[in-house]
Amino acid sequence: MHPYYRDLFRKLHLAPADFQSPEDLTKLPVTDKATWVAQPDAFRLDLAEENVSVEERTLWEIVYTTGTSGRPTPFYDTAHDHYARMAHLKRMAELAGVRSADTVANLFPLTSIPHQGFLTVLYASLGVGARMLAPLTGRGYPEFITGRTTDEAIALVEQHKPTVLWGVATFVRRLLIRAQELGADLSTVRLVFAMGEPCPQVFRDDLRRRLAALGASTVAVQNGYGFTEMQGPTYECREESGYHVPLPELFHFEILHPETLTPVPAGEEGLVVVSHMNRRGTVLLRCQVGDRSAMRDDPCSHCGRSVPRFVRPPTRVGRLVRIKGTLVDPALVEDAVARIAAIEEYQCVVAKADPADPHSMDALTIRVACDPSARDAIAAALPADVRRAVEVTPRVEFLDRHELLGDDAQYKFKRFVIRTP
Repeated sequence: MHPYYRDLFRKLHLAPADFQSPEDLTKLPVTDKATWVAQPDAFRLDLAEENVSVEERTLWEIVYTTGTSGRPTPFYDTAHDHYARMAHLKRMAELAGVRSADTVANLFPLTSIPHQGFLTVLYASLGVGARMLAPLTGRGYPEFITGRTTDEAIALVEQHKPTVLWGVATFVRRLLIRAQELGADLSTVRLVFAMGEPCPQVFRDDLRRRLAALGASTVAVQNGYGFTEMQGPTYECREESGYHVPLPELFHFEILHPETLTPVPAGEEGLVVVSHMNRRGTVLLRCQVGDRSAMRDDPCSHCGRSVPRFVRPPTRVGRLVRIKGTLVDPALVEDAVARIAAIEEYQCVVAKADPADPHSMDALTIRVACDPSARDAIAAALPADVRRAVEVTPRVEFLDRHELLGDDAQYKFKRFVIRTP
């Protein structure tokens, strides 16, 4: 059994027989994600357990959280879990529109720590029998292998003529911007999976415009929502259709009121809580993953499926930031910036207005990379647009794109940075 739940069951005087349906999970308390992060091995199957199959006890793979807020946390897969993940990702790819005739460009980077993004594209492509190209951008590991630059990745993509681009949303956009500068031909692309970050309509339209300039006339841009604890994302069957759960038998989701931790009505926003229904390695029951969203399970108006789906883009719990005494939702700032098509890349920084004075007011600076010819127009429009969105006027700082982005090896570029105590 898993040590954490073995101890919890004893404390609550519960036994496996007390759980006959997903509804019985409410006998357990909600577990904060921080509890798992603090003691990941307590949620891992004791591999010395007897009376389990080879597949159930064999450790197959360890995937890690991205580690953006601290030390990366291991998530253990047995062979049983690995097969389940492959089935999950095969179903996801099929229903999202990937076919065996496709060539998929895996644009996730080569990283030192195994992350789910790269593996999602790998196993989804294998599952449907599609060809997969992996340019392996990023820093790599210089002793053995050095990751390819963005220019080298574009050359490979152009050579192999993929029909699907799949990667972190902002990196996909960055690659397309550079491909335009190089005059590349990406006319074979028909589908983009822009993952790992929110993908509002204005962002999708921007990707479509850039792909049209690269020769791809009809392109669908779809987004997904997932987290390490799922080992694969939920997906959009069509653009903005909601994020469908590919294999509902693997997970039980609850959307709970943030204060009472009671279920909210279908379609209302609350805390996302997940329970694993068929796992062996790392297992979490009623784990609050740190996001807010809403769910429905009525038939999808696009595909007709009645599987559960998230119907609101997720937002992080506690993400509001105080700037000059005003509570600001970073998503509103990012939306305002994204609406200015001339901005190629950006980063929002909250820091003290006077770095030498720790008691000075907080200030918002938006660091922007763009064509130099667009700077005057952006300098005039951006502060006013952000002011209308969040009642805070930012300072605008212009940088060269390479100076802003730094190393291509970053798994996810930090779009919103807080440098206040």
